[in-house]
Amino acid sequence: MRPPNPIADGPPPPPRRSVLPSAPEPEPSAPEVEPATVQHLELIWGGPDEAAIQRARRWNREQEKHLPRTGARAVEPRKGAHWLKQSRLAGHDDICAAVSAGATEPPARVVEGTLTFDLDPAEELKATRAALRRVAPHHPELRRTMESTEGLAEDPLTPLAMLRTATHELITKAVAAGMARAELQSQTRDTLMRHRKHAELNILGGDHLVARLHLDSSVAPWVAYVPKEAMSTLPLMPELPVRAVVTVHARQDPEERGTHGLKLHALARFVEVTEPRPSPSGNKK
Repeated sequence: MRPPNPIADGPPPPPRRSVLPSAPEPEPSAPEVEPATVQHLELIWGGPDEAAIQRARRWNREQEKHLPRTGARAVEPRKGAHWLKQSRLAGHDDICAAVSAGATEPPARVVEGTLTFDLDPAEELKATRAALRRVAPHHPELRRTMESTEGLAEDPLTPLAMLRTATHELITKAVAAGMARAELQSQTRDTLMRHRKHAELNILGGDHLVARLHLDSSVAPWVAYVPKEAMSTLPLMPELPVRAVVTVHARQDPEERGTHGLKLHALARFVEVTEPRPSPSGNKK
């Protein structure tokens, strides 16, 4: 065999490369399933006034053909409360119509909205002073306001307007000293809610907590009176999305601007529950 001649034979062929089998493409992963959030209706208090609840149920039956059915599922810890989860709801206009009807007994309705509680003005002043006690010595204006408001909350005959003015002045001076208004008010409210320092009135045959029931964001809330016996069952949240049985009454407190208010007879709150997410593999073994 003759030796290779690069001129005659041309350049040698390139060396062969080994071809490895390509890796299989990964299987597409299953799309991630967002956990489902379900809204439950949990009864937290039912009062002893069965007559008011029966009037609300009677009104509910009369409105069967006129108001849309609501579809919240309910937890039913008490017998006979299951009807509340599918009740027809009265709105702001329905309450006003009930007021105009001039019934001989307080009209009873089922309503849905957001419930917020008023705080005791004297306790609010005490809590605000407590929150500012450490920082006040370093700010002359705030210190003088602390001195001028000392003792007001301890006197049970101090007018409500004076208590509210004192709290407002303290918060204003604290903001001028560099504190955040929203943070200070949030801390104060949290303290008062945890110690159940609600505003109270002895009206309608007993002690009641004063609250606001927001039925429609476009109109002012209704003043709502919650029997004090319900206090220990209430969550500590500053706002509660609720469904309630209420009766409509003429104004009880001269400080209120509205001509009528609501008294609660049964109270349920909405609770959002996250259902467990299904396994991506399903039931495969």
